[in-house]
Amino acid sequence: MKERFAASPPGPALAQALAAADVDELDDEATLQFLAAVRRQSAWTEAMQLRGAARFAELRGEIVPSPVRGAERLVPIGGVGTPQVGSFTADELSPVLRMSRQSAYALIADALDLKYRLPGLLAGAGGGRGG
Repeated sequence: MKERFAASPPGPALAQALAAADVDELDDEATLQFLAAVRRQSAWTEAMQLRGAARFAELRGEIVPSPVRGAERLVPIGGVGTPQVGSFTADELSPVLRMSRQSAYALIADALDLKYRLPGLLAGAGGGRGG
């Protein structure tokens, strides 16, 4: 089983193998391989979340301006070179991901920065090589 963990790229097949593993039956080397595979899978999943957050923010970047006080407006969340997004974007995302508004805001900022300013880093994390 440890060879399967060591050779498996992150994705659905690795997730299935990890879920099926009886961790209490692994020896020390197999446990290390299991943990390394869990980390690769986690990096892959986190990269997917970042891509999804960036896409959601992009979709919220097209709002109709309103002169009404308190209405949604476009705001910069990411760094230079990232698109502005709707000011309520983090408010929409936070309950879905069960995180605070501040955490959702930070996730969106990181996602946009990675997508527009550091795309190679995001690609590396998606392959389980980041972190």
